[in-house]
Amino acid sequence: MVKFVKETLRVLKKQVKSLDVLIAKTVENEKTSSRKVEIMQSVKGMGPVAISTFVAELAELGELNRGQIAKLVGVAPINHDSGQHQGKRTTMAGRSSVRRVLYMATLVATRHNARIRTRQRQ
Repeated sequence: MVKFVKETLRVLKKQVKSLDVLIAKTVENEKTSSRKVEIMQSVKGMGPVAISTFVAELAELGELNRGQIAKLVGVAPINHDSGQHQGKRTTMAGRSSVRRVLYMATLVATRHNARIRTRQRQ
């Protein structure tokens, strides 16, 4: 049983590596968003998975301002006010797949990007 599980894990790890190579090649060959890819690749902590996710699922990147992008992704606090009532600010909706990748990219960036690491402590 243990041998079967180990073999399955080995095959899955090999498939993950193959997918990572395929994603990296796809990002490199992307012509329509080459400038966006170039900019994202220049940021320490941004890998091929994050870049390909942003290019594929956040086509508005570069066309909208940061507030609009934050709302689109679902990380901008939205108020629930009406007249005199001040409701709670919440983050919700948006593109959850982009939000998950953004979270992981941010974790990596806090370790490898000095500018982000120092902002984290403020």
